[in-house]
Amino acid sequence: MCAEKNKLATQLADARDSVAKHRITLAKKEQHEADLESRILALGQENAKLEELANERSELLGLERESALRAELARDAVTRSLESAEAERAGLRDREGTLRLDRERLTTENVRLHTELAAVHATQRHLEETLRLAVLRPPEISGG
Repeated sequence: MCAEKNKLATQLADARDSVAKHRITLAKKEQHEADLESRILALGQENAKLEELANERSELLGLERESALRAELARDAVTRSLESAEAERAGLRDREGTLRLDRERLTTENVRLHTELAAVHATQRHLEETLRLAVLRPPEISGG
């Protein structure tokens, strides 16, 4: 009976050691599980931050594209405006050349007309003088 008691005592001690080891293993597993959950939570938070950064990056890329498009449209508008201004300037240069030629032609015509007018005035003075002399001179009587 003593041997049986010793055997049972040994089995009880072994069982208690086994339970203690299982408790330690369980505690380690629970701690490991808690660490994993903590890491999962941290990874979830980090993933949320990365998702937020990705969204911000996407928005920035969209804004950059929009800004680049607006800049391109503005450049196109300025280019069209410059081309239009250049065409208008060329037209004005042509018009200026035409007006210069017209002015030269009109100046030449004006000089010619003044010369003709001076000749007409000279003829008029000559005729007036001839008329005056004819009026002052007594008429000649012809014998017939």
